[in-house]
Amino acid sequence: MITGATGFVGGALAQALLADGDTVVAATRGSDTAADLQAMGARVRPASLADPNELARVADGCELIYHCVGVERQAITQSALPWLHVAAIENVLSAAAHAGVRRVVLLSCGDVTLSRKDRINWREQQPLAAPPYDAWCRTKLMGEEVALHRSSSAGVEVAAIRPGWLWGAGDRTQLPALCREACAGGIRLFGSGDNLFSSAHVDNVVHALRLAANAADAPGGAFHVTDGEYQTSSEFFGALAAALGTRARRGWFPLSYIRAHVRAVLRSEPPWPADVLRRARGSLLDCQRAITDLGYTPKISVQQGMAELATWVTQQGGVGVLARTPPRAADPRLAEEFEAVAANAQEA
Repeated sequence: MITGATGFVGGALAQALLADGDTVVAATRGSDTAADLQAMGARVRPASLADPNELARVADGCELIYHCVGVERQAITQSALPWLHVAAIENVLSAAAHAGVRRVVLLSCGDVTLSRKDRINWREQQPLAAPPYDAWCRTKLMGEEVALHRSSSAGVEVAAIRPGWLWGAGDRTQLPALCREACAGGIRLFGSGDNLFSSAHVDNVVHALRLAANAADAPGGAFHVTDGEYQTSSEFFGALAAALGTRARRGWFPLSYIRAHVRAVLRSEPPWPADVLRRARGSLLDCQRAITDLGYTPKISVQQGMAELATWVTQQGGVGVLARTPPRAADPRLAEEFEAVAANAQEA
């Protein structure tokens, strides 16, 4: 079973599993892209993350659950963050225990440790000098901690994958905003571009998720996953810009950071402060734990991924077409949905 199967990583995971002959059940709220999953051979089942009983019914008979639901900061309200990042995970774990699922693999994020400081040779269990940067990061970390703490406590094993900057062909989440930057004069670095940068191609993340589903040492652990290449942000975004037919341009960090705060307050087009920090601050995530415990090695290089991305962008009609993809709007019903289910449960 996959939650978030209509998303970037969840969709790529579903496609890879189906190609290998696995039975895939997609728990979805009924997105328009669910038809594509059905055409690929997935069993699409309606279920709300707010209702553990619905999730348990969908999970019945499944051996594994991949929890891949995720949204960008700009696509969710502050009130909905704890529900999506914490309560939803609790519901998935409860459903897994009820349905007799063997293991849950959680798609987490390297941003659970994002701060204003550089993160160089950063290990999964390294203590944080300060709380994660914003409410998105903090609730994401809280949900991961809840999941790993419950690993095996109810007969369900849990592992978490923390990818670096997600990218690759098929990305309709971050890439359209980058295409809009490209059309406006180039992709921004928000600094000198000399900071180290950890990227994670979608194929490498899918590979790690599948390894975590069966590795004996995975339960109870969080694992950094990157492309495994020593690169600066200037090198990565320079290659990305070239794949999009544009250039990367440097900026002054303090001014970019202030402007990002204004955009966040107005809830306008990104980049927001966290987006600026992700590009401007050093991040070299240590993947040794994934290499040792999961047997992880990257399946695709940055160079190969960029070539595939350039081809895919051309097939979609070019940068201008992707740039017109509208940003996802916040769903005001999400928090209400969780609150309604919680209220009904208390009454019962």
